[in-house]
Amino acid sequence: MHNNIFFIIGSSGSGKTTIVELIRDMKIPNLVVCRSDSMKVPTTEEIIKKYGSMEKWQEINTSNWVKNIKEKYLSNCSVVFDIQSRPSFIDEACKNNNIRNYKIILFDCSDEERKRRLIKERKQPHLANDQMMDWARYLREKCAEHCCIIDNTNLTIIENVNKLLIIIND
Repeated sequence: MHNNIFFIIGSSGSGKTTIVELIRDMKIPNLVVCRSDSMKVPTTEEIIKKYGSMEKWQEINTSNWVKNIKEKYLSNCSVVFDIQSRPSFIDEACKNNNIRNYKIILFDCSDEERKRRLIKERKQPHLANDQMMDWARYLREKCAEHCCIIDNTNLTIIENVNKLLIIIND
């Protein structure tokens, strides 16, 4: 049996981090949880100066994370990885690191629900903007063909966890 990387992606307000933290707290044997948010993110100005664009920074960091996950964990266990990245960057990073056993899982919800979560639950109204809705729409379109999509607009947290566990255990 091969160990897998399960890439959990989604725009802010999609519920991905909440679900990933619950999976981590379950302490499932042979499953490690990693979060890209655990690294310090440079300012936009620093990113532009060093990488030229936010996209290039995201691409390079996705590749670095995948390389590190492979070296540190994949020989012994599977990994759930919470990351803000484009599916194409994930595919390329896995290809470059000779990783075939991975799944990209998009956590998604309606724009209305995303706005509600960002404004009322997270108290981050500045994230409930057109740019975030465009990012969510982009991810939805790019994931439609070859990724698992969990639309959690009307799901409870436990239902989300169970859906993810089914994918991980499949």
